[in-house]
Amino acid sequence: MSTFARGAACILVVLLVAACGDEPATTSIDPVSSGTLAIEWSTPQEHEGAVLLTITGPGIGELTSSHSDVLVFARRDGMETRVAVLGEIGSGRLLKFEVPDVQQAGRYEVSLIEVADVDGELRSDLAAYDVAVVR
Repeated sequence: MSTFARGAACILVVLLVAACGDEPATTSIDPVSSGTLAIEWSTPQEHEGAVLLTITGPGIGELTSSHSDVLVFARRDGMETRVAVLGEIGSGRLLKFEVPDVQQAGRYEVSLIEVADVDGELRSDLAAYDVAVVR
């Protein structure tokens, strides 16, 4: 190594050491936090008999009903999960699902596909229904 290269390396080391302060290093990256998100919905009726919806987002894990007397069936296809919920279903929390990072809740979307009354008749108009992903 030439004298010039050694001198430049020494100066670089001195500058790097001087740039380090007494404060500990911090990062602005939030740690990944796996957890549970939920689907909330509202119906203009007292109860419904079945709900069909689609949840989209990365890494959707196990789905569970928010009520012990309601059944949940799901089929996954890539980032899309089609879900059927059966039972006496009123407004409120419909189901829960596991995700790899709850801080990324905005990456999940839900769409209401069909709703049937307790006698199995499809509702013709879904405009009064609301469905959302919540933490």
